Amino acid sequence: MNDGHVSKTETTKEEGKSFEVDIIVESTDENALTHLDYSPKSQIYAGKLLPSDYLTTDFEGKETGLFKIKYNKKSGNFTSRISHSPCTITGMGMNIDDGNKWLEITFAERLRDECKILRMPQVKALSNDGIKELINKGFIITLKFIPDLNEYLAECLKFNYDELDKIIVAQKNGWKPKTKIIDECFVFGDRAYTKDSTHLVEMVEGAALKGLTKKGTFENWIKGMNGILSEPIVRFKIYAAMSAMILNLVGVDSFFVDDSGESSTGKTTTSSVAFSAIGNPKDLKWSADTTVVGAEKMAELFCDLPFYLDETSVQKNQDMLTALIYMISNGKGKLRGKKEGGLLIGGSWNSVVLTTGEKAITDNDGFTGQLVRVIELHCDMRYLPDEVELAKRTMQDNYGHLVEPFIKKIFDYKDNIRDETFSDLKNQFTKTNTSVGDRLSNTFAAITTAGVLIEEIFEEIGVETVDPFAITNKYFEEIVENAPIESYSHRALQSVYDWIQVNIKNFVDSRSNRPDLSLGQKQLHSGWISDEYIDLIPLELRRAIRESGYNSTTVQKEWADEGILVHRKENKKDGSVTRRFSTKVKYDGTQQDVSRLNLKKVHEILGLKSMEPTWPTIKVPKED
Repeated sequence: MNDGHVSKTETTKEEGKSFEVDIIVESTDENALTHLDYSPKSQIYAGKLLPSDYLTTDFEGKETGLFKIKYNKKSGNFTSRISHSPCTITGMGMNIDDGNKWLEITFAERLRDECKILRMPQVKALSNDGIKELINKGFIITLKFIPDLNEYLAECLKFNYDELDKIIVAQKNGWKPKTKIIDECFVFGDRAYTKDSTHLVEMVEGAALKGLTKKGTFENWIKGMNGILSEPIVRFKIYAAMSAMILNLVGVDSFFVDDSGESSTGKTTTSSVAFSAIGNPKDLKWSADTTVVGAEKMAELFCDLPFYLDETSVQKNQDMLTALIYMISNGKGKLRGKKEGGLLIGGSWNSVVLTTGEKAITDNDGFTGQLVRVIELHCDMRYLPDEVELAKRTMQDNYGHLVEPFIKKIFDYKDNIRDETFSDLKNQFTKTNTSVGDRLSNTFAAITTAGVLIEEIFEEIGVETVDPFAITNKYFEEIVENAPIESYSHRALQSVYDWIQVNIKNFVDSRSNRPDLSLGQKQLHSGWISDEYIDLIPLELRRAIRESGYNSTTVQKEWADEGILVHRKENKKDGSVTRRFSTKVKYDGTQQDVSRLNLKKVHEILGLKSMEPTWPTIKVPKED
């Protein structure tokens, strides 16, 4: 041969398959094959043919591992060991989240040992880092032969390119567009569901698999939950949790469902029941004592899925909870700088987060934008001790059975789910004529849409069904219509108004212009009250706002804009104009700097029917 190689073709059989084995020997001696002694089976490993000049045994069949066939004039043909462990590339695929190629390497510590599989990005598999990872998993090779193994793996890829098993890799759960290797699909743990089929998935990060498992039977789960499944709060939480899978399809933002109240009210049990429909409720329950970075990573991995933060009361940093609500609801992570320069773009997701705790996560220091992201519940389940105990026992051995039929239902409805099902349901909710009310209408319509699909599944398996709109509208009316969301400044106004009522003795009257002396000499003087105004010492007002959990500057600006707080303009030396949230008045001939609240406006905003104050009145002088 003019290429310096000699070839020989033989036929061998393995597992009923015939292979043409082409042995290529590095040689310039065309008589070299007369010295060649080998078993054709040594060129097959893990069901794949090895490249022509590689074997898994030496010529005598005494040594095993990975060998390359070589030849020299002095000794003729011989096998040179690369490693003590055999391996080959058995699969090739793509990460459907970033488009990168991946390889599957099958290997064993020794030839007769059970095969192991390691999957990694192609760029890593064909590098020293990939070989070192093989070594960490038990592959036996001397470091000096790593370059030879790199060359061998590249040859395997080239040699079996069209015969390799197809593998699907994903970085996170959720919806994926159609790619070269799979149609549009929903990735849930180690499975990818398309409209017509199910495929195994290699998940890059093991954390994305946590809890997304199935155990027991759907029938046993239904039997165990039957006693509490008819409770509205249980049904609502199941709808809400499952709605995470359709948010992307109906164009609704991520949101929280927060169930707060005293212990032993059923908050944790009802939330666990909802998550037992998805997977292992114990593993799907995360501690609320986390960081923004940790929550961001979790939200990205569980994209288009719900997750559960238990006992938010253990998170002592209220600012942290506020940041979590904003970040997760916005569906995007932060931009961060790279050490080498440039920006690292944060992840994206759609999520529904169920939270429980003794205290509501939307505390007083939350802004209006935070409120529209959270559905606040107070568990209203009946006292059912026996039924609850049965549900708890059932969840230990039966969970994760509602997801697969639910995803199939989504595919059935997918083409019309937004323009028909979701749109029709949205129109059924009462219009609140406010932006926050309309946004929550969207959220409740998404929850109800999930409820429609779930009730169809229940009907198909013989579970008594309910009207999902009746369930969700019950909570919509309680939360949105009966308790309309107030703006940040109005919530602050209510708190300050309550503070004044509590501290009423600290306001002077027309007879003394002094605080009630019974309060003691150290009691601060807070201000004056009349039929028209509440005049507070500015320092006292700022303290009252801060102690109520609000930002003093923000509140006073919004009050001034709405005519609640009387303000004045001042010309600065540079010619600019600034606003002062105080005014000058005289009391008993002494000019006072006060923060003046328009009492009529205060009562109007707080919805107080009577304009009569509940404290002694005085005649307040006009502004100086």
